[in-house]
Amino acid sequence: MKIHILYFAILFVFSNFSVAQEINNTSFAGGEKLTYIASFYMSSLWTDLAEINMEVSDITTKTQELYRLKCVASTYQAWDSYFKIRDLYESYVDKKTVKPYLFKRSVDEGGYILNIKYVYKWKSQMVNATIQKRTNPEKVQEVKILPNTYDLVSVLYMIRNIDYSAKKPGDLMRINVLIDAKVEVVTVKYRGTETINVAGMGNKLCYKLSVALKDDSILKGKDLNNIWLTADKNKIPALIKAEIPVGSVQIRLSNSSGLRN
Repeated sequence: MKIHILYFAILFVFSNFSVAQEINNTSFAGGEKLTYIASFYMSSLWTDLAEINMEVSDITTKTQELYRLKCVASTYQAWDSYFKIRDLYESYVDKKTVKPYLFKRSVDEGGYILNIKYVYKWKSQMVNATIQKRTNPEKVQEVKILPNTYDLVSVLYMIRNIDYSAKKPGDLMRINVLIDAKVEVVTVKYRGTETINVAGMGNKLCYKLSVALKDDSILKGKDLNNIWLTADKNKIPALIKAEIPVGSVQIRLSNSSGLRN
């Protein structure tokens, strides 16, 4: 049973944002660290299975100043013998526009190994994708992308820079996301604000979004897959709930530090 905790967590937050607007990052910066607890609904109880750590760091290349967006998911030791997860996702993005230039995904889940790498070529609107599953040879292919196409990590940070205060409940957004070397369209519905309890912050007003994919083999149901972003300048993902083929997943913020605002 492949749970792909980090994969589903990230998948919520994005969509094929038919967004023509230019993103101007004001919500996060180098030094930010977010920690989450991932729970799975089993035997009529929510059970904490894994920890997810997200970190932003500054990267300098010969030509660019970038952010490295790093996401790591690991099952707790008590669950390793049942289903061990060691997942790493990384995206290297422009500091102002959150435009991705390099993406890496390394999955090790219960003996299932998957490695993916995207190199973005924006001038030609192409991505060089390298994929290796288990011990099979690497497959290299070129994927045509649109001007506003994100990966599983950069999209999570991009949506933190949308002005939700200007939206009305029911407004729909679509964002292009590159998933397994294919551009997917995910629909995001703005559902208004809701106050929830957030670790270290108490009761916190949040923007509530629901996410849907055409492929119900990834996400199930309508308006059942939701994410709550803090309704402040940081717009931190505070809570994620999802219905997936093998059950229900919940990911909640447990700690935050180094916030930009």
